[in-house]
Amino acid sequence: MEIIPFFDPRASELKDGDLVSSLKWCKHHYNEKCSNFYNSIVEEGFYICPYGFTSYAKRVGQLFVIYSSVLVEDRYDKKKALPKIKNEFYILKFSTQQFLEVVNRSIEYNDLFFKHKESLEIINNRYSTLQKEFTEYKELIFDTLHEIRSLNNVLSSQSDDILSISRKYLENSDDFFKNGVHSILATSGLIASRLASLDLLVNSSVIEQSIPKDASIYGKFYKCKQILSTVSFPNKVTIGLNGESFSDARINDLFEICPFLIFENYLKYSPSGTCINVNFYEDEHDIHITISNEGPMNTTEELSQVFKLHYRSNRAKGFKGNGIGLYIVKLIFNYLNFDIEVDSSQVISRRIDGIKYSQFTTRIKIPISVKRNMR
Repeated sequence: MEIIPFFDPRASELKDGDLVSSLKWCKHHYNEKCSNFYNSIVEEGFYICPYGFTSYAKRVGQLFVIYSSVLVEDRYDKKKALPKIKNEFYILKFSTQQFLEVVNRSIEYNDLFFKHKESLEIINNRYSTLQKEFTEYKELIFDTLHEIRSLNNVLSSQSDDILSISRKYLENSDDFFKNGVHSILATSGLIASRLASLDLLVNSSVIEQSIPKDASIYGKFYKCKQILSTVSFPNKVTIGLNGESFSDARINDLFEICPFLIFENYLKYSPSGTCINVNFYEDEHDIHITISNEGPMNTTEELSQVFKLHYRSNRAKGFKGNGIGLYIVKLIFNYLNFDIEVDSSQVISRRIDGIKYSQFTTRIKIPISVKRNMR
C-alpha cells in the first residue's frame, strides 16, 4: 500500500499509488527495458529511468521500495520526459523536499495499513456482506413494489368496470355504492402516484421507458377530480372544472399521476370549505389550464424553489408532506416539454393559526397533438 507509484518486483510491473497514479505514458509503454532498469537498482537514492522520469529507491525495514513514474525538479531528463507527457491532462511535479516528505508519508501510511490490516479486513468483509444484503433487500423491495403495482392495476380496472356497470342501473350520482367505488379508485390512484414517484426518485430513467400516446388532458383531470371527490369532501374542499378542451396531447403513462399530485398539493393546503378552481381553454396550438385556490402565502424566493426535491416553504412546514409531489410533476413536464409555473398573490386573503393565506395559482400550457372540436 503506497501513496505514490511504485515498482512491484513480484509482478515485475509499475503500480499506481492510492493517491497518485503513474503517468499514462509509463502505463502504455512499460517494457523489458523498464523492468531491467528497476531490477538493476540496489542502492538508495534518486535515479533517472531510461525514458527520463524520476525514480527513487529507499530501504524500509526489510523491504527495498522503488518509487517511480514521477517528476522531481532537477532529477528528471526534460528532453526525454516532457515530449512524452505533453498530452497528459494533469501532471504533478515535486520539489526534492516535497517528494521526500510524500515518501515519508507513504511509509507511515503503509505502516498504519499493516498495523491495522486485520481490522481493515474485518471491516471490508463486513462491508461486502452488507453490500450483498443491501442488493438482496433492494431486489426484494422492487419485487414487492412490482406485485403491489400489478394488484393496484387490477383493483383500478375492476373498480372502473363496476362503476361503468353501476351507471346503467343507479340513477342517483350520490348513491352510496358509487361513492364507495369512487373511494376505491381514489385510493388506487393515490397508491399509483406513490409508486410512480418512488420509481422516478430511485431511477429517473424510467421516464424514458414510459409509452407515449395521444390522450385528452381534460379527461385526465376530470377523472382525477371525480375519484378524488371522496378525499376532498370530508374536508369540505371541492374541485371545480370550468371551461372546455376537446383536443389531445402527446403524453406518457407517467403523466397519469400529475393531476393527482397537483390536486393533492391543493387539497393539503386549502382552507376548509373552499373550492379548487380549474379552468380549461385551448387556442390553436396549446391547451391552457389554470388552477387556483387559497394557500399559505409564498415569497418570490420561495416560489423559485417549489419544484426542487424536498423543498418546503416556511409556512408549509407545519403541514404534512415531504416536498416530492411538485418535483415529480416538474420532472415529467420537462420530459414532455410541457410548461408549468406557480404564483402566490401578495394580497392576504385570511389568516389561519397565524399563517397568512393568499391565492396560489398554477398555470399549465400543453402543446396540442390532435386538434378536436368535440368529444
